[in-house]
Amino acid sequence: MNKKRRKKRKFRFKALFTLLLIIYIFTALILYLFKMPIKSITIKGNNLLTENDIIMASKIDSKSSFIKTTGYSIKKKIKSLDLIDTVKISKKLFGKVIIDVTEYRILFFNNNTNKTVLSSGKEIKGLEQYVGYPILINDVPKESYKNLIKGLCDVDDDVLKMISEIEYSPNIYNELVVDDERFILKTNDGNKIVINNVNMYKLNKYKQIYFGLSEKGILYLDSTDDNFIFEKYN
Repeated sequence: MNKKRRKKRKFRFKALFTLLLIIYIFTALILYLFKMPIKSITIKGNNLLTENDIIMASKIDSKSSFIKTTGYSIKKKIKSLDLIDTVKISKKLFGKVIIDVTEYRILFFNNNTNKTVLSSGKEIKGLEQYVGYPILINDVPKESYKNLIKGLCDVDDDVLKMISEIEYSPNIYNELVVDDERFILKTNDGNKIVINNVNMYKLNKYKQIYFGLSEKGILYLDSTDDNFIFEKYN
């Protein structure tokens, strides 16, 4: 009988070495990524808050792990800031973190509560450092107050900062309330504006109207049509 020849398998040292090297490199890369700190932070979209305000709230620094520090945890911490509306976190190569925020707008300072009123409807204490916004000087009924906030959300920031004072002044005729959502606004340039909540958006035309005025007076924007009445001071 013919004896079967047994083939000896050669030990593939090179193949094993290559496999072990790949495993080593992969493991080292994973460990490096887990230990790699956040190397740069870019803040976008902030206007009222400083970059430092946002970074401090996020509680991340040069020692924070790029992998372990999740976008969700960063977002949650930044959202705790009263002025923050939305937060978007992006991570890029080489340890770069991008924080893109949108802020609530400041509408006015309520002199009765000593609080700053935001476009979200929140009233916050401790924002006195933000100056140049109108001051509400008297009490406003609850529903009219809500509508005031809603109406001022449609007014541009640069126009809001032209207003120094907001006074609730319902239109009363023969002891009957004709318009319970009327306000008188004082402007920094010395004019007054009579307006109601439903027409609050018309304030965005004030700059254009102002440049056409030759004297100081009272501007009536509480009409239902697009026309306005200007009455100069005596």
